[in-house]
Amino acid sequence: MSTAVFALAKKEDKYEDVDFETLLEQLSPEEIEELSLELIDPDDSHIPPADRCRYKMDKAPTGPFDRKKLLEFLEKKAREEKDWEDAKPYVKEIRGTDHCIINVLIYTLSISIGF
Repeated sequence: MSTAVFALAKKEDKYEDVDFETLLEQLSPEEIEELSLELIDPDDSHIPPADRCRYKMDKAPTGPFDRKKLLEFLEKKAREEKDWEDAKPYVKEIRGTDHCIINVLIYTLSISIGF
C-alpha cells in the first residue's frame, strides 16, 4: 500500500467515531442555512431556479405587485427618456456595390489587355 493511500485511510479512521447528529445539533440556524446552501447542486434541474441561487433576499415585499401599473410606468419612462446620440449619422447605402463595379471593370480591362 502506498503512503498516500495509507495516509488517506488513517484520516478516514479519525472520522468514524464522530456523531454527525450531535454536530448538527450544535449548529446555529444561520450555520445550518449556510451549510444547506453549500450542499445544493446548482446544475440539478430538479431544484427550482430560485433555490439553486446562492443569493437569498431577506427583504419583505414593499407592497402588492401590479403588473399593469409596472408596464405603464416602464412605457411612460421609455417615452420620456431621450434617445442616445448616434456616434455616426445614418447614411442610406448599399454596401459593396461600388467595390463590385470597380472589380468587374478591372477584371474586364485585364482580360481585354491580355493579363
